[in-house]
Amino acid sequence: MKRCQKCGEVKPLEDFYPRKSSQDGRRSDCKACEATQAHKYYKATATARREYSRHWRETHPDEARDYDRRRHIAKRETILGRMRERQRDYRADLRAAVFTHYGTVCACCGTAKRLSIDHVSGDGAEHRERLYGRRNGGGVQFWRWLIKQGFPQGYQTLCLPCNQSKGNGKRCKITH
Repeated sequence: MKRCQKCGEVKPLEDFYPRKSSQDGRRSDCKACEATQAHKYYKATATARREYSRHWRETHPDEARDYDRRRHIAKRETILGRMRERQRDYRADLRAAVFTHYGTVCACCGTAKRLSIDHVSGDGAEHRERLYGRRNGGGVQFWRWLIKQGFPQGYQTLCLPCNQSKGNGKRCKITH
């Protein structure tokens, strides 16, 4: 335990920042008092810091532009990276849910590679046109639709070659 020199309260040592040069290895003011002091200093010097920054930008326009460009690129890459990661995770979750329900191997040849969802009745193109206004498409949008519909009957897992071979017919034309 230690008494803070600013507020006078007795607090645990964890409430004080480290300082190697003091006898107990801790600063004399608690973390809360240090934060209050830092905030007061920050507010008191805000005008001077803004003025310095404005003056530097006026006298160093090329460096300021380069600095802004680097910060913008770094921020964009960070934000886009997080967005891409979230999208990748979202797609993976949708895919896992759909293929867990309909099967993780092709119903025709038994492979677990390049899987897709097949309309058993062979009306996939017309169904996608009703859903999306175009005959192609699917993937994430279709998986989302299947989940929202509660995984309806009439769909199965096929590998892409078997699904394309089936086309509008009732079965795959590939000899396995």
